[in-house]
Amino acid sequence: MDKVLIVDDDKVLNNAVAEYLSQNAFQIFQAYDALEGLKQYTKENPDIVLLDHFMPNMTGLEGLKEIRKKNPTALVIMITGTGSEKIAVESMKAGAEDYVTKPLRMSTLVSLVRMHIDRHRERLENVCRKEELETYNQYLAHNMERVNEAIISTDAEGNIKYINRAAEQFWLYKRKDVIDVSMWDILEKEKVNLSPQKIRDALFSTGKFKEEFRFLRKDKRMSYGLFSASFLKDDPIKAIVTVVTDLTRTKKMERRLVKSERMASLGHLADGVAHQVRNVLITLGGYANLLKKRMAPDDKNRAYIAPILESVDRLDDMVRDIENYARYTRKQEVAFHSVEILATVNRVIKKAFSTEKCRDVDVSLDISPEDIAVVGDSAFLNELFRQIIINACEAMTGKGDLGIKARERNDSVEIRVSDTGRGIPENDIPLIYDPFYTTKNRGAGIGLTIVSRILETHNGTIDIQSYPGEGTTLTVVIPRATSHKEQEAG
Repeated sequence: MDKVLIVDDDKVLNNAVAEYLSQNAFQIFQAYDALEGLKQYTKENPDIVLLDHFMPNMTGLEGLKEIRKKNPTALVIMITGTGSEKIAVESMKAGAEDYVTKPLRMSTLVSLVRMHIDRHRERLENVCRKEELETYNQYLAHNMERVNEAIISTDAEGNIKYINRAAEQFWLYKRKDVIDVSMWDILEKEKVNLSPQKIRDALFSTGKFKEEFRFLRKDKRMSYGLFSASFLKDDPIKAIVTVVTDLTRTKKMERRLVKSERMASLGHLADGVAHQVRNVLITLGGYANLLKKRMAPDDKNRAYIAPILESVDRLDDMVRDIENYARYTRKQEVAFHSVEILATVNRVIKKAFSTEKCRDVDVSLDISPEDIAVVGDSAFLNELFRQIIINACEAMTGKGDLGIKARERNDSVEIRVSDTGRGIPENDIPLIYDPFYTTKNRGAGIGLTIVSRILETHNGTIDIQSYPGEGTTLTVVIPRATSHKEQEAG
């Protein structure tokens, strides 16, 4: 039941209006001056107020202003016995919904009250819906900015109207630079292996399109994605919404898995070959040493023994490298715990610099803080740094400078190892992680292959910068915390 507050100092009229409205299913509240009307309004919160203009102590216009202070959306109809345009204008400016003059026609008043209550209620509902819609739109826009998928919306012709933050990061375009630019032109420009015509044909045929694709980004890196496009259901068609899921990491993991399986197979084969070769080397070395002992010091055939033994030693080094490589390609349990970088590096340096390879190399350490640590397998990380440091010393072939610097980077540790060695030609850099690739006279060339394998096990990365004649810098990044579920041990 709708509530009506009648505020009029004419008690006869006030009671008559109250009686008539109550007979027409309204709940009535009465006040005989403006001050009492304000109290009643605060107490009862009526749907509408019928407010007399001329009253003692406080006029109806003053009462209207006070009511509007309490509730800016209050519904008030002004009533006066001496109507004038001036009073009407003042009342409407103060917030009155309508203005009627005495004498009142009761049937007309009832219709007027019902009409204004319905209109007012509808208006408030529309305002509420608008606020809810704005809130929802803000919520939707906020979520679209936070999702990992790239979202692009265009008009029916493919001209971009919106991209979210993920789309900016994926496509390497700023939002302001692509608004009203044709998405089809971008697909052509970025050398995407998706034909814009193929997408358009599918959209107009079925209303949707979905396919994996790859493209060359502005930074010359290849990216992979799942391209999903659909028309917004409307007639005529007004927009296309495209969602691109970044598959770059997934593809990278697939490649790493394939490579890991290939390396494991190769390691198993290499382990078997190394075992057989070692048996032969033991035989060759044993007989060569036996002949050397039996020959007279002046025997001219002694000159042939030294090259044989030297070759046996070189092959023995290679077999040892191959067996070491096979160890890190086999599936094995990895014991993860906190490993301090400084202690590990110092341990490796102490052992490596006692050998001929690193004896004349000057080393400098810059590890801060000193207790900086990662989560990993201490034996694996020990081998990782051993391979890197030995490689660096061998590249300097004599005297040189080796620098090791480690710093915390968000959730990981970055270790840079720099040498002043001969450097690596640019064309050879992609090959250095391949097993058995080497430019050295000794060894099997699997040091950096082992490093790469260990980093895979630890979810780490390696990057190399090298200039022939100037030296090489290896940058290794290892997470400070590693999820054991994500590990592919060994």
